[in-house]
Amino acid sequence: MADTPFPIPRQSRQSDILVGNGGATYGGFAFKIFDVLDVEAWTKATGEVRFTKQTVTVAKVSGLPLDDFTVTFASNQPATTEIVVRSARISERSVAMTNGTRLDLTALEKEVSKQASVLQELRRDIDRAMKVDFGETSLTIDDVPDGTVLMKDGDRLVAGPDASDITDAQANAAAAAASASAASTSAGNAASSATAANTAKNDAQAAATAAAGIVYTGYGGAINGASAKSNLADADKFGIWDSATALLASVTLSNLVSSIFRTTRKIANAYFLSSARFWDATDNTKGLALDLSAITTAVTRTLKMANRDTDLGKLGWELISETVVSSAVAAVDLVNVLSTAFDDYAIEFQNIAPSTAATFMMRVSTDAGATWISTATYAYSSVVSLPSSASGAQITGAAQFVISSTTLVANTASLSATMKLRRQATKRQFEMPCYFLSSGGDRVLAVIGGDIAQQADSLRFYMSTGNVAAGTIRLYGVRKG
Repeated sequence: MADTPFPIPRQSRQSDILVGNGGATYGGFAFKIFDVLDVEAWTKATGEVRFTKQTVTVAKVSGLPLDDFTVTFASNQPATTEIVVRSARISERSVAMTNGTRLDLTALEKEVSKQASVLQELRRDIDRAMKVDFGETSLTIDDVPDGTVLMKDGDRLVAGPDASDITDAQANAAAAAASASAASTSAGNAASSATAANTAKNDAQAAATAAAGIVYTGYGGAINGASAKSNLADADKFGIWDSATALLASVTLSNLVSSIFRTTRKIANAYFLSSARFWDATDNTKGLALDLSAITTAVTRTLKMANRDTDLGKLGWELISETVVSSAVAAVDLVNVLSTAFDDYAIEFQNIAPSTAATFMMRVSTDAGATWISTATYAYSSVVSLPSSASGAQITGAAQFVISSTTLVANTASLSATMKLRRQATKRQFEMPCYFLSSGGDRVLAVIGGDIAQQADSLRFYMSTGNVAAGTIRLYGVRKG
């Protein structure tokens, strides 16, 4: 379509009635334009009776002759504003369709497409010949005689009253005014008779007012003088005016609370103290408290839910074990930590250092650490960076996993990494990238993974020689969310 804007689909070259999304720029319309001057944008805000044309900035998306486009309003448009965007092209001829004695087919294609778009817009506007507003039904005008006014009847404009009818109405109004004057005279006579009755009525009204004052004062005094109650019971009652029966009625505290806090009633602008609790519907000893004490003063934080059911107990990592080595130990044993509660585990190594230059190793146990497997049943592979290249190795039949690939610097916090360990049905498997300073002074990047066909429940970490001098080892269970 770069040079020949074809085909032109069957369309009205006008958007549906859209609503604002809080922004100023809108695009993705179902029709394309030739010129930015062809575009009109109309809006109708809440409370307005008709759409009005707005000044907008129009931009093509890709710079093609017939192109997608965006419109940008001078201000953001809220969701309460309706928007219609349309093309209203004024036909023109700006390019010749001949080149010497030959017909320029590219120019012809463009011109035909432009004419087709103008015809589509004209056909679209035929249905709005009465200038009805966007979204309204078009109207048909009946054969209306001269001198009559128009009157809407459904989807038609029909003849209303004519000038003579209006004149007659004025004469009839004058006659009615004369009749009203006569009636007023008669009413004056009746008023004299009513004066005496009105005086009697006023006397009775005064007496009733005095009685009501006595009742009101007595009722208010009774409430004010009654003993105070600090804790209301569910069965305590209040007096109300029943709008359905127009009578006084009583309501219990229990019914008042249940009628306020129900799913069909929304409570807006409510604030609850930090001591507020949510209780389980069947066991009110189970509660949920929200602790907001860490939030900065005058700041509101938003907790946004995903558009799906979420079990918080299945999200994130759960810390199972943490060992901080502050003085040298021969090994760090994590006993009975691998169970059916988790399928995957994450093990954090932070600043692991040996007492002497050594490699960092791991063994497993299937009997809660009573014995540690040291037979040739471990298999692992590694890729290790070298000063000018890289080296790989695949090891089978080993007596342990070597997880640092080469020796660490003695007494220096040098290895930090995170291992992922998978608890499979018949074996245990791990993968781990790590970076550390080797005893040879090289900065080493290694990627190591291995497996052992054992249903291990415990882990041991140790050095090939000497002790673990320092470091922290944390084991997390990865929840099955």
